[in-house]
Amino acid sequence: MKRTIFAVLGVAAFAQSAIAAEVVIAARTELAMDPHAQWLDTNTAYYNHIYGSLVRIDEKSSIVADLAESWKAISETEWIFNLRKNATFHDGSSFEARDVVASFNRVRSLKTATSPFTGAIATVKEIKDLDPYTISITTTRPDPVLLHAIANIQIVPSEKEAATTASFNASESVIGTGPYKFVSYKAGDQLVLERNAK
Repeated sequence: MKRTIFAVLGVAAFAQSAIAAEVVIAARTELAMDPHAQWLDTNTAYYNHIYGSLVRIDEKSSIVADLAESWKAISETEWIFNLRKNATFHDGSSFEARDVVASFNRVRSLKTATSPFTGAIATVKEIKDLDPYTISITTTRPDPVLLHAIANIQIVPSEKEAATTASFNASESVIGTGPYKFVSYKAGDQLVLERNAK
């Protein structure tokens, strides 16, 4: 198998001029394009560029905002997340609470997952949308590492809840909110992304 090449095309601005740049990164492992199919560090490293999650873990292992702009625990087993109102998917559609609920449901129901993300949300009893920009997560017990766990759950449009892994691997369903947009993917060869200007 050839090396998987991860190519990111972007634009970097310096002073008042812009310089086009291309970054090529080689990897030794094959990528699964379905963000809920294989919970492996090598895959999540790519997903963080394409998709968004409620929160992220930064380089200091701190929890930072991503698609959720704020959150709080209102009891030992219930959290409220206030979502960003200005986020959009790469296809131009709006990001809303229903997309989060659908993504968590997809993680639980994806039968073709070879290394499922269900372990990340093992304590999640219920997730529901309270309004288009507010969700609640109820856990089965107090979970002090819940935020670190859900940082692994990438959010896809609700319309993709029933999408198959084959659909993602065929590039038909790869739509995220991340800093880079999907351009093309050839298994065993290369993944090409471009900077998301929004």
